[in-house]
Amino acid sequence: MSDKELNKAEGFLFAVLNIAWIAGPLIGGYLLVRYGISSVFIGVSAFFFLAFVLLMLSKAKKKYHKKIHVNLISNFKEFVKNKKVRLPYLMTLGIEFWWSIIYVYSPLFLIQQGFKVGMIGVYFALIAVPLVLLEFKVGELSQKKGFKFFYSWGFGLLSIICIGLFFVKNSYWMMALFVLASIPLAFVEPLQDSFLFSRVSKKDEEKIYPIYATSKDVGAFLGKFIIAGVLLMLPMGYAFLVTAIVMVFLTKLSISIRK
Repeated sequence: MSDKELNKAEGFLFAVLNIAWIAGPLIGGYLLVRYGISSVFIGVSAFFFLAFVLLMLSKAKKKYHKKIHVNLISNFKEFVKNKKVRLPYLMTLGIEFWWSIIYVYSPLFLIQQGFKVGMIGVYFALIAVPLVLLEFKVGELSQKKGFKFFYSWGFGLLSIICIGLFFVKNSYWMMALFVLASIPLAFVEPLQDSFLFSRVSKKDEEKIYPIYATSKDVGAFLGKFIIAGVLLMLPMGYAFLVTAIVMVFLTKLSISIRK
């Protein structure tokens, strides 16, 4: 698959995935209100079973490897020494840092400011709408515009929105800014794997990717841990300032990307 095809495929993949983030909260919220919490788990189980059946019926071709890299320590050392993979790792880490704010802390912030609990599902659905609308197009344009353009604009706008969130106290304005933040996030989310593969050789992809994939878990952990530490000592608004600092740092790194 060429770089252009990969970028388009990644954009399409993330757009489709985010459709589930629109449907899931809306369907789950409806089931919860209408039939109770047990119905939510039954509904989820039904979707899991459907996915299992489709997977079993799929005719995806198996990929056989002539050489499997099983030496984890050696692979990790090579990953650390490889300067080209540091930026993709940090970019993905930053994206997951942001998602930890959205899906763990933002509902708490909104409820604390008077947002209705019953509207949280609608809020999560709205978060995903800009991603569905924009991510496929970003994947198409990334080959022409370049990773530097989308990463620098994406993280730069997220920095500005975080600073705005520091000053906002009304729950609905806060929600509007969180939803607005999905626009610059759509600039960066579909580029994660494409950016990595553009910087490593074909023969090293399968050796490097499993270690690179830990950036998602590390970013999610750091987001939850750091913001929890801030909230233990400071008012809610300072969580946004800390996040803004992280986004400014990533913006600076993005500007250093060579076309």
